[in-house]
Amino acid sequence: MSFFHHSIRLVVANLVVAPFLLGVSSAATLTEKERFGFGLPVDTQTAIWTKHLTTRDPARLAIVHQGIEFLSRDEFKNIDKGVGRGISARKVASKEIIWHTPFPAETPGAPQPDTRQIESSTLVLRGNRLLCTYLVTPGEGAANGRFWEFVIVDTATGKIVRRERAKVAVPQVQFTIIGDYWFVTDERAKKTFRLEPATGEPLWTHDDVLKFSALTEQSISFFQGRPGATWQVTALDLFTGKTLFSQRFDRIDHHIIKGVLARDGRVFVEFGAQYDWNLERGAMYRTYTVAFDATTGKPIWRTKFFD
Repeated sequence: MSFFHHSIRLVVANLVVAPFLLGVSSAATLTEKERFGFGLPVDTQTAIWTKHLTTRDPARLAIVHQGIEFLSRDEFKNIDKGVGRGISARKVASKEIIWHTPFPAETPGAPQPDTRQIESSTLVLRGNRLLCTYLVTPGEGAANGRFWEFVIVDTATGKIVRRERAKVAVPQVQFTIIGDYWFVTDERAKKTFRLEPATGEPLWTHDDVLKFSALTEQSISFFQGRPGATWQVTALDLFTGKTLFSQRFDRIDHHIIKGVLARDGRVFVEFGAQYDWNLERGAMYRTYTVAFDATTGKPIWRTKFFD
């Protein structure tokens, strides 16, 4: 079964934030008492936004393992390396090419030259398997839109053991690599998947599509704005997909949520309180973070407000 149709049902509870957390009555020159979370005690010592990932390292152009360098070359990446578009393995010391696997044609026997644009290629190594995800803009005369595709190759030979392309275009189906972890979001099905890079199979499925925030060694956190000044915050166990924290913040006018991080039984939510409006820059916010108990959902303390 394709991972785009595989799902595991999860039940997510929406908790209501404690009533003493105050909303904002005015968008300009807010006093602290008008800011969300003013009544909480202030912690100025705890380091919060450390030891986590929010994206793939943009400078990582290759993977080096046991003297072998694996790299992908597309329209914009590693254009001075390799022997052509595709995935290559070469010896680090001598730069000798061990194998090269071109990105597979759209269909078997497709005419040459290949007029597709291929970009955003990213590699993940798992044992003797190498995942490469990439974004394809079909050639002239093909369907409109850009589509994510992936191949998994054998690291010893470069032979393709699996290849699959999303059935619908970006952004309805989107691939995201954070560190060495692979996620797929499907807007049609309203689902988020974590996939195993060595096989392409789903490890777990979450029944919602939210914005990725931060990944730690144990959790992955998300947030998303909803209509009516409402925000949803969710944290999942990285390995099982189990919900660790799920909270909906209703009617927090003149506020935004900027980030979420789950760690050590706490969930840290970074808020922005609107204090002014600029015609060129739009809304302007002062930020602060509120710590929640991951089990009870209750707010515990906040940081000071940062200009």
